[in-house]
Amino acid sequence: MQIESVVITIGAFLLGIFIGGIVGVAFMCLFQINIPYERDEDKISTERSGNVEKT
Repeated sequence: MQIESVVITIGAFLLGIFIGGIVGVAFMCLFQINIPYERDEDKISTERSGNVEKT
């Protein structure tokens, strides 16, 4: 019984790391893709308006 519980806890731990790693990488990719575009849009909008309107 003790060996089985240890194997289950290790398996759950590794599974959590695996899922967490996939989710973390996916979120990092999404943020790296989205943030530059948002910054570029802000720079373009401020350049077009001549920094008159501050949002």
